[in-house]
Amino acid sequence: TAYAITLDTTNISNGVSISSSSRIVVANSGLYQLSAGYQLRSSSASQKDVWLWIRKNGVDVSQTGRIQTLALTGGYSDVRIAEFISLAANDYIELMWAASSTDVALKYAAATAFAPSAPSFRVSLTQIQQ
Repeated sequence: TAYAITLDTTNISNGVSISSSSRIVVANSGLYQLSAGYQLRSSSASQKDVWLWIRKNGVDVSQTGRIQTLALTGGYSDVRIAEFISLAANDYIELMWAASSTDVALKYAAATAFAPSAPSFRVSLTQIQQ
């Protein structure tokens, strides 16, 4: 089953907003650079695959998929996506994911005495051309 990644916080927002908890909406048309980082955690040693991709206005964007195979217990894996995408004013994108096992999740790590927290997902969407 495919799931849209939900977003709950913005650090900086200029012409980009979050709608319906998973939709990133742009106010202006142009060419955008999208960078996303996913922190995955596996809870079993069995091999499992995770698919990650971009959806634009409800339609999967061709050639944006990534597959990560995990086979570690209790470990983290970091996956990055960097893509250019053309968007019109009021278009939205969603970052999607699916896994072959429920033993893998996007996992937040709380702050410790020696390190800050690590979000399960980070995304940056920057307009680079009008």
